[in-house]
Amino acid sequence: MTIAHRAAALGLATLLSTTLVATTGTAHAGPNRREVAVASCSKDGFRGELMAEKFLIVRPASGNLVQVYFTYRITPGNGRGEANVKVREGNWNSSVELGEQDGEWHMLTGRQLGKGDFEKKLTYRFGFIFDKKWASDPRCDGKVTI
Repeated sequence: MTIAHRAAALGLATLLSTTLVATTGTAHAGPNRREVAVASCSKDGFRGELMAEKFLIVRPASGNLVQVYFTYRITPGNGRGEANVKVREGNWNSSVELGEQDGEWHMLTGRQLGKGDFEKKLTYRFGFIFDKKWASDPRCDGKVTI
């Protein structure tokens, strides 16, 4: 999924006008910036990964804008679509209750931090509940700082 598709899915229209050049770390594309962090947790043979991508959109006329969005992947893929994925920071949280377990990256959510400081680090806590057929569902938790 391209950045434009991710942004459109989240309604983050300002991302559509940003050209980015790297897939990991911090990248510079003109004055705009991007930072990526990935964290994971595992339980009973399942692995859940959460990718956080933070963008600084430089807008000289109206002020800079900081946006973060999250994607997830669960491996190994078993074709089931009933996993739970949650992410939270402070009073903000988001979740999906019919998450795919197919080894592919899927959009979870996006968050506009407004006219914030790109360098400020936030720690997001996340949790996965993996779907097992005819057995109790294993759970794992973790955190990612970006």
